[in-house]
Amino acid sequence: MTNTQSNEFAEALWSQVDQLGLPSETIFYKFAFIYLPHPPDVEPITLFKNYIEDAQFPIQKDNEISFTRGHIPICEEIIRARNYIEWSNKDIFEIFDRLVEWWDADKKYLKISPSDILFGSTADEFKDRWVMVENMETDTSKKDFSQILSVLGQMVRWQKNIGLPSALNLIAELIKDYPWTFADELERLTLIGLHYIAKDTATNAGGLDISEKLEIREAAAGLAYRLFEYYTRRDAPIPDVLKEWEAICLSDDEFAEIRNQWILQN
Repeated sequence: MTNTQSNEFAEALWSQVDQLGLPSETIFYKFAFIYLPHPPDVEPITLFKNYIEDAQFPIQKDNEISFTRGHIPICEEIIRARNYIEWSNKDIFEIFDRLVEWWDADKKYLKISPSDILFGSTADEFKDRWVMVENMETDTSKKDFSQILSVLGQMVRWQKNIGLPSALNLIAELIKDYPWTFADELERLTLIGLHYIAKDTATNAGGLDISEKLEIREAAAGLAYRLFEYYTRRDAPIPDVLKEWEAICLSDDEFAEIRNQWILQN
């Protein structure tokens, strides 16, 4: 394509735009506008990021269930854009935070018993949706994956209340299935976070209500036990914060839900 043709194509493509400034009335995915010709005064990467920020993950809530077979436009856009865009830590944190919110809202649907209906079961539909999310994770580069791990660590370190239990549980699962991921920044941030969670979720601590404290504390206790096993298997020194959690979980004054995270797994 010559420069003249490229300019003419850009002018035609961007002649009609939507409310976010991206071309409308086209057959293209949104990510395609990152690399297709564009006017010199347009910043397609910024516009695409604005689109991702504005687009909604399909949180079900109490809405009527539609069967997507795992076709989630925003997930596909993120996957396909990765070769053309570099996400900042802030971008990844915000996307991950929204994914955790989605997971927390809809994970209950995975437990629904399958039923023989024409278009498939509710549980299968939500499994298909989360396969798409897994594809988002597995289609990341080593650098992207390191950023995701860093975001997880930051959530624990700074005790971001929304999604914190899920983040703690996810780290525990990573340690179980992919122990090599628990290193460097994730290890440092997680151990620091567990120290502060122990203090900030105590019954005499202010801030959160008791149900929120219990949910976070239970997940933290489970992660602490998983980490205790992790260091023990490697014949490595047990960090003081894990000894602190061991004492918490073995205390008769602790809630049963917390104590069980340690006692029942021994």
